[in-house]
Amino acid sequence: MRYFKLHPIKHLRAMGGAAGVRLSQQLGVTTSRNTLLQLVRSIPLPPVVTPQTLGVDDFCFRKCKTYGTALIDLERRRPIALLKDAKAETLAEWLKAHPGVKVVSRDRSKTYESGIRQGAPEAIHVADRFHLILQGRCSKN
Repeated sequence: MRYFKLHPIKHLRAMGGAAGVRLSQQLGVTTSRNTLLQLVRSIPLPPVVTPQTLGVDDFCFRKCKTYGTALIDLERRRPIALLKDAKAETLAEWLKAHPGVKVVSRDRSKTYESGIRQGAPEAIHVADRFHLILQGRCSKN
């Protein structure tokens, strides 16, 4: 809480939009949501460091009609990339452009298996705990 009191503007920039405006009003700072969003957009993105341990999973762009691939740095527990689709070729291209991945945690998708084998053939494949539990529940039903 002390950090917040010392650096309220950094927190406003991080919130952005309507939530940031409500917080700024509570702090006695007058600003618009557009100004806050401009501040958020001006924050430089951190450089992408190729992780040694990578998590790969699909996500839905819009109402389960279009899927993409989320890449997670499991060492730092941060998302590092959202790929435009869930195709093996796209994943393989990303892995080739970012060499150094040693372990990949993924679901049992054949598409991701193929993409990882093409892009990082030396990487070890690991079925993550979430998908193992989910597979177990689905097979019992």
